[in-house]
Amino acid sequence: MNDRELLKLESLTQRKLLPQEELKRHFSRKQHLTIGVLGSDRRIENRIPLTPQGCELLIKNGNSVKLLSNAGVGASFDDVDYSEYGVEICNSVEEVYQSNIIVKMTPVDDEDLKYLHRGHVVISPLHLYLQSKEVIQRLIEKRITCVAFEYLQNDYSAYPIVQILSEISGMLSIQVASNYLSNENKGRGIFLGGITGISPSEVVILGASTAAEYAARSALAMGATVKMFDDCVNRLRDLNEKLGGRLSTSIFYPQALKKAFKSADVVIGALSQSTPLELFIPEDMMDILKKGCVAIDLNMMQGGCFETSELREGKSPIFVKKGVVHCCVRDITTRVSRTTSIALSNVLTSSILELSNCPSIEHHIRYHIGFAEGVYIYNGVLTNEDVGQRFGLDYKSLNLLFPIL
Repeated sequence: MNDRELLKLESLTQRKLLPQEELKRHFSRKQHLTIGVLGSDRRIENRIPLTPQGCELLIKNGNSVKLLSNAGVGASFDDVDYSEYGVEICNSVEEVYQSNIIVKMTPVDDEDLKYLHRGHVVISPLHLYLQSKEVIQRLIEKRITCVAFEYLQNDYSAYPIVQILSEISGMLSIQVASNYLSNENKGRGIFLGGITGISPSEVVILGASTAAEYAARSALAMGATVKMFDDCVNRLRDLNEKLGGRLSTSIFYPQALKKAFKSADVVIGALSQSTPLELFIPEDMMDILKKGCVAIDLNMMQGGCFETSELREGKSPIFVKKGVVHCCVRDITTRVSRTTSIALSNVLTSSILELSNCPSIEHHIRYHIGFAEGVYIYNGVLTNEDVGQRFGLDYKSLNLLFPIL
């Protein structure tokens, strides 16, 4: 057990030891929150973090919600859908930033910094490997509090947003691969699955993450042959048991990987976040793949796992290199924006409701360990080790800033 886990355990233990009267005193007062929901450039982002139904719950619990006009259009939610539940529709970004809580689907950028000021709480993705040091430093200077989707935990120390996005991206990667194998998209004219009398198509999955598991489930359900590679035997064993032994698994042995690549029709890069990405698949390995093979990199927010990967956004996210069709987008789940928005809203609505039921954000951070794990900057103090090490910045543990009452 590392130091961070020990501090969490100690914090939870002390909280449990508090008298019920003390707990009631801390949690009986509510705060009124004004939540601002921003849209994004729909060329690269169609999702929205809160659905009309999520906003309805927040408003019925005594909060206010401001929405930038047309922010939900990319996920098939009109302004009317929101206004019916009492959401205030704003025509300018400045109006939205009059809220004390800002929720958005993209990381904080230079444009946001124009409107942010001390006291703002921003809940958004961090995208650490795509973020800039300058933005982090400006957030610190402005004394903003920032909460990252990726680090938010539930009561079981799991990462609900990462998990649900991984499930969707895994299943969706097989659907996308199937589309780009077809003649409609100038593919090889291959059906991703198994047909009587015809050898099934072959899918190679790199990693044994949640996304990898759901990609395997989807491919197997279609009748494809699936080969999975990972550096952890235990993860491979667990997935083999979950999927009924229909999965072919292997450690990252170079010869085994080369053999799998020679016959692969689809390659999915789905390494777990804990796996250090050091270009597992060099450029010469991509030469082994058949022309027209589809390679989908689900690790672009960590830097990518194919050396040939290039982050592509907008209307042309697909490109061909080495004769291989590449799909390397920031987040593939934006292709099913409505489904993903509902899934995200389910998690975020619950988290914001818990925040509103506390007298202040300080109290919420102090008594809700899962939310505290998501905080990477608190009032201008960098509190996340990963961010500090990534950019060479000093950081301080939240446990030092918030001693137990």
